[in-house]
Amino acid sequence: MSRRIVNRYAGLCRLYHQDVPASTGIAVKDDEPHAPWQVEHAEDCPPNPHNPDDTPTWDIDGGEGYGREPFISGASRREQWWTGRGGPGPDAVPGGLFLDEDRDEDRRVFGVVTMVTAHARYYSEEGMSFGVGDEEGYYYYYSARVRAATEQEAAPVLEAEARHKARSDLETRRKSLLRWMVGDVADARHPERGAPELESLHALPQVPLRPYDQPVL
Repeated sequence: MSRRIVNRYAGLCRLYHQDVPASTGIAVKDDEPHAPWQVEHAEDCPPNPHNPDDTPTWDIDGGEGYGREPFISGASRREQWWTGRGGPGPDAVPGGLFLDEDRDEDRRVFGVVTMVTAHARYYSEEGMSFGVGDEEGYYYYYSARVRAATEQEAAPVLEAEARHKARSDLETRRKSLLRWMVGDVADARHPERGAPELESLHALPQVPLRPYDQPVL
């Protein structure tokens, strides 16, 4: 039987992952050995504004020292997670794809998600003990509960990726054309924008755009 008292401290609701201010909810502790105190709402949990339809969620996290950036509640962006740790497969999220697979068939997925809740914890102690990604402290460990982004939420992310890919393809074709015209030059340099020598580039043969490159970049 669990212990239930008024929560003295603010916390994250263990049921719907929303903030519960101090003295407004219930602190619960199971009878299992070393069970932690957890917080929940005193009455029915209110709907989360970033997950009004109660869509299935899962957790992602990582340390600042590993390149992880802060999560922002309500924001949509591309993230990665492991299927063996509660996350869905690529078919469940917009732009989903597999990145790799480990020996236990725990596959890493890359897709567009929306942050339902977001948290950051600061560590001033030795960093590697907590997975923040640095041998010294003074780093943050970020965590978030996320859901699959809707088509509307994912659209700006996928459109930005498509524009970036189109620019990258054009740059690759430009470099290929220059190598074909003048070959590889050992002492080549990149002139500043507006330099007189760039005017001669207008005389180079133009490569027609493919149909899917036509939108303005």
